[in-house]
Amino acid sequence: MYGARPIGSFPYAAATPAGPAGPLASPPLEQWPARLPLPAVSGYTIEDDPSVSRTEFDVGAPRQRRRSTAPWSTVKATWYFTVEEYSWFEAWLRHRVGWSGWFQITLLMGLGLVSSTVRFNSGKAPASFRNGLWVEVQATLDVRERPMIDEPTLNILLFEDQAYLLSQIAAFNAAMAPSALWPHYTP
Repeated sequence: MYGARPIGSFPYAAATPAGPAGPLASPPLEQWPARLPLPAVSGYTIEDDPSVSRTEFDVGAPRQRRRSTAPWSTVKATWYFTVEEYSWFEAWLRHRVGWSGWFQITLLMGLGLVSSTVRFNSGKAPASFRNGLWVEVQATLDVRERPMIDEPTLNILLFEDQAYLLSQIAAFNAAMAPSALWPHYTP
């Protein structure tokens, strides 16, 4: 047969992933250096872009529709570095993140301090030197999939008696305390 090849001989056959660590697996994300401070709370803002398109009409209510099911979030953050820390930061940003790469950092979100996957918006992290001792870096971070409470949990929080639920959890934990029947249970 003209042009027929055995299944294993296709050029893309070798490029298929061989499990979680296969050839197409993404490299691990760079982590925010533990020696660098996290962003300051003052001036910290979270902004969501729900990807909603709005159309105005001559008569009647405007129409709104979602353009995407994946909402986008940005965080405006400020870091205060010593001059030495700033030299580490700019080298890390250039050599490890490549200015535009994604990385993991702990950020303040609605659920508290959570590990988030972010990148510097447009690769920019402008710095201002303060008194020759401190460097202030203000930047906007693009946040990939901002963590938040899921819908079933939200329904429990909004419509159930939380005091009753917590008392039942406490009663369950007390009943299941380590005993002869449950020697290894730890709540």
